[in-house]
Amino acid sequence: MRTVDPYVVDRDVFKRFPQKNICFSRARWDKDFIAYGRGIYDRAESKMERGLKGYTREDYAAMSAAWSVHDTLPRSRGLRLGGSLSTFTPVSKPAESQADPKKNSEFIKRFAKGLGAADVGTTSLNLDWVYSHDVEGNPLDLKESVRHAIVFLVPMDQKMLAESPRVPASAAVGLAYSKCRTISESVARCVAQLGYEAYPAVNELALSVPLAIDAGLGEFARNGLLVSDVHGMAVRIGKVLTDMPLQQDPPANLGVREFCARCKRCAEKCPPKVISFDDEPSGKTFSVSNNPGITKWYVNVDRCYEFWCNNGTDCSNCVTSCPFTKPDTWSHRLARSIIRRTALLNGLFLRLDRFYH
Repeated sequence: MRTVDPYVVDRDVFKRFPQKNICFSRARWDKDFIAYGRGIYDRAESKMERGLKGYTREDYAAMSAAWSVHDTLPRSRGLRLGGSLSTFTPVSKPAESQADPKKNSEFIKRFAKGLGAADVGTTSLNLDWVYSHDVEGNPLDLKESVRHAIVFLVPMDQKMLAESPRVPASAAVGLAYSKCRTISESVARCVAQLGYEAYPAVNELALSVPLAIDAGLGEFARNGLLVSDVHGMAVRIGKVLTDMPLQQDPPANLGVREFCARCKRCAEKCPPKVISFDDEPSGKTFSVSNNPGITKWYVNVDRCYEFWCNNGTDCSNCVTSCPFTKPDTWSHRLARSIIRRTALLNGLFLRLDRFYH
């Protein structure tokens, strides 16, 4: 069985990441940003007028509706996306029996899966992954007691994603994010009803991918996203930070790192060519939107965002081209099982993937 550290952190370089440095925020304040002052959907109207397939008014209407729950649910509680901490406060003191991390984890996983999560993990909260500041530059200081995280995955519709980089794929992304928002808010309220602090989040509060790795839900990929066991990259991540005692789930052991070292499909299929072709991760960064100090493949996200603006919507080509992002059939389950145990057949699986896909 192969063993690879999920990430290696250089403590002389690494610092907690401020959320205001993500591309979506930098477009508003960073005049040196390649896409300063531009929005992803600025070209939507011109795309619609040209009558391009996958860019019709109906496509954009469906995409906008798909995102609506994600975007409006926080505002219903008077919150701004990515702004100040959103918390559900305990309604009562928890019973002594609720101090059992194993029982708490088992219950909350059942509850989240009942809401529609495909997979759920629990982990101690590594403060490295909590944003140092929010999108408005305000410090993010959690209570000392908030040291656990509930992390869950919501799958995206792979047929809709296959339309990437056209708008129907963006609707698949929005639907998954909206479901993440609903599950996160519901889980947080449930945790508060049990007597604990709960901070619901999707992309807010903390970096989702390393938290999901810590919770045993997958591994880093070449493009910086999470590869999960069953759904590959076709997932979105939600989380709840809490002081509820929870057990630590074991790390995933999927063989992704070794597979990515040989497979460069995401880099090949990336329209702006912003994903590294290096055999091994160098840790080389490209802008302040990368957080240095972690040995991994970094993506030139500035140019990625610029492509999104030019495209009139986002892009999921790297997600759909990944050999791990396949329907959950017996053949793909068998391949994943072998990759998990040995890298000796990775070359064969890559050739088969290219032949059939």
